Amino acid sequence: MGIGAIVAQTQVRGTVVDETGEPVIGATIQIQGTGRGTTTDIDGNFQLSAPEDGVLIISFVGYRPQEIPVTASPRIVLVEDTELLDEVVVTALGLTREKKTLGYGVTSISGDEISSAQTINPMQALSGKVAGLDVSSAANPGGTQNIAIRGFSSFGNNQPLYVVDGVPITNAQNRSGSNLNSQADFGSGINALNPNDIENITVLKGSAASALYGSRAAQGVIMITTKSGRNTGGELLVTYDGSVTVQQVGRIPTEQTMFGQGWSGDRALDENGNWGAPFDGKDRVWGNIVDNSQQIKPYVYLKNRIRDFYDFGIGYNNSVSATGGNDNTQFHASISQNFIDGPIPTDDDSYKRYTIASSGSHKQNKFTISTSINFSSERNEASPTGQDNSIYRSLNEIATDISIVDLKDLNNKFNNVDNYFTPYGMNPYHILIMQLLEQIQMSNLTMLWVEK
Repeated sequence: MGIGAIVAQTQVRGTVVDETGEPVIGATIQIQGTGRGTTTDIDGNFQLSAPEDGVLIISFVGYRPQEIPVTASPRIVLVEDTELLDEVVVTALGLTREKKTLGYGVTSISGDEISSAQTINPMQALSGKVAGLDVSSAANPGGTQNIAIRGFSSFGNNQPLYVVDGVPITNAQNRSGSNLNSQADFGSGINALNPNDIENITVLKGSAASALYGSRAAQGVIMITTKSGRNTGGELLVTYDGSVTVQQVGRIPTEQTMFGQGWSGDRALDENGNWGAPFDGKDRVWGNIVDNSQQIKPYVYLKNRIRDFYDFGIGYNNSVSATGGNDNTQFHASISQNFIDGPIPTDDDSYKRYTIASSGSHKQNKFTISTSINFSSERNEASPTGQDNSIYRSLNEIATDISIVDLKDLNNKFNNVDNYFTPYGMNPYHILIMQLLEQIQMSNLTMLWVEK
């Protein structure tokens, strides 16, 4: 036995037009709550059968969708979604154009999205927000953020051109050491910008976009527009933004857990390899003989010895800005403080930055005079990497049965430089003291222009 229901139907014959009365061709008309629907013809007309108490949903690209009750002869007027169609982006020379009029790929990210990411480097805020854009971050605080738009297209420089308020800037990596030894990444030029000072970032993609800036923009363009003053009716608007972050080392490389210090299956107390005799859990001597004494410990695998070496990293940022103006004079000013101390013990992976930014404009008769100043002071402290005495290499060359945190006391005669357990490596805590790389840099971008 079946149970059915009969619902009264209405034959709907309607028309969809825009605000000027012109027919909208290809608009979608769907019965709410069902998969049934139709589209308008070349004259904007449609017809379908729908329940008397039903609701029709009318939609078309570029227009706001509408919901109307079912009637026999509806005439629907669609309204343009001006928020979508009139979206403007900044192009070369700081000009603004409607996004729909551009002939090349463009994506725009608002300053609110960038600020909410709470990042030190504004490029980190682009991660996951722009299709085809890859952001790779350096491990150390204040390091370089590399961007590749639509993949790597060559073996050379794949970085896009960076343009701040219409002025191209150099964003090359600032580093020390050689390709093998004493390497430290001190960041790039874009680090000098406070993310809270950015109004929007526009990413230009495609070969047509590179025509705006020549061969320098072969890999795309990252256009940054900083905040400026606005008409607040004479009121002063003050904004504070602050955050605290905590970092922890995530993934530690997987190790074998069967063999301890030594090589070729034999224990060797002066080796830094991990292919000695199998672990047996017995108490055994290890390290050098100093003053007729030697250390003793269980011969077992220590699971978290590298993770225990690291601390929690902590960071904070504070930013204060003031904006105000009237019909003729407008200004914006800000000051920020940023600090990150990474998970390596001591300040060997820390970054400090102070920025001051101001911009203003004044309209006099037919002329508008504008000025912009951005100043930053940065201090990087880094522990070097490479094939010589680096922290990371030293940690991974310590045998897996030796506790790393027990090497911290450099006043212990077994832990000093002369008596360290192996001549083929260095105590990582000693590297923290002797191998600090530091750089202090200041940058300034000042502009003055007159418009008629």
